[in-house]
Amino acid sequence: MPTGVAWVTNTMASQTTHQDRAPRGVVAVGVSAGGVEALTSFAAGLPESLPYAILIVLHLPPNAPSVLAMIIDRSGPLPAVCAAHDAVLEAGRIHVAVPDRLFVRDHRVIVSEGPMENRYRPAINALFRSVALNVGPRSIGVLISGVLDDPEFGSAAIRARGGTTVVARSQFRSVVCGLWP
Repeated sequence: MPTGVAWVTNTMASQTTHQDRAPRGVVAVGVSAGGVEALTSFAAGLPESLPYAILIVLHLPPNAPSVLAMIIDRSGPLPAVCAAHDAVLEAGRIHVAVPDRLFVRDHRVIVSEGPMENRYRPAINALFRSVALNVGPRSIGVLISGVLDDPEFGSAAIRARGGTTVVARSQFRSVVCGLWP
């Protein structure tokens, strides 16, 4: 673990209580098909007291059943749920896109059919753009893997609104764990 990460994690724990579940920001995570192992490692490395809401998009066929939320829920200290329409974003909660749908608006999860980009919906670009527009500088985009230009434009939108983006490939856990402000 990089120097200072334990201090940051302990500081976050003292700043977040169970009564105060409003997130400090939103972490949007984009993964191409085949990235389940990377997602489980990502979830395992998150601190229990994380003051951010987390949204995960994995490229899946539109009619495929998904047990991804259950897999991620078992992998780390934070609860993971299938994204539910109009759910309020909470600190320390992971919302996993249901096949074909996930956005953010007014600090809530929006489950609706958005644009298909590069043959995928939910598209990483679309999620990243919605997070950028609704959370601005309190948004963090994490790309574990992507195809074509998904999430090139969404990442640019997050940076343009003052947020942070991270491309996390083989050693993403050490990069991401050292990121939380």
